[in-house]
Amino acid sequence: MSTITVGNQEKHEVSFTYDTLWAKAVTAVDGKIYKTQLIYGAGSIPIFVQVGDAEKHDVRIEVNLSRIAMFDGADVVFFVDGVFHSQHLIPPRIDSNKVIAILTVFALAMIAMTWLIIKNSPNSF
Repeated sequence: MSTITVGNQEKHEVSFTYDTLWAKAVTAVDGKIYKTQLIYGAGSIPIFVQVGDAEKHDVRIEVNLSRIAMFDGADVVFFVDGVFHSQHLIPPRIDSNKVIAILTVFALAMIAMTWLIIKNSPNSF
């Protein structure tokens, strides 16, 4: 979860959560859900939030996604009234090194099984 505080006299907390596996984004203001949405695809996706009553502020959250966010994570940038505020990294949900290792073991097991089937078949060469 990425959270920033906005305002001088009238303070508000703006939070953003993104689940890289299910592509679900939740934006909250002062602990209450403001917007829930599904974000798919690569690129920069803006989310706009206005906070405050007497002291209004426009918050833009830019979610920068790679093609496969569940492996690469997401970069979240907050702007308040058009000015850069902060940048946060949402870590990947799945460790790509573990996936590659599992797929490699699976492929080697399939090759070994195929070799054993061919070796033990009555029509083998």
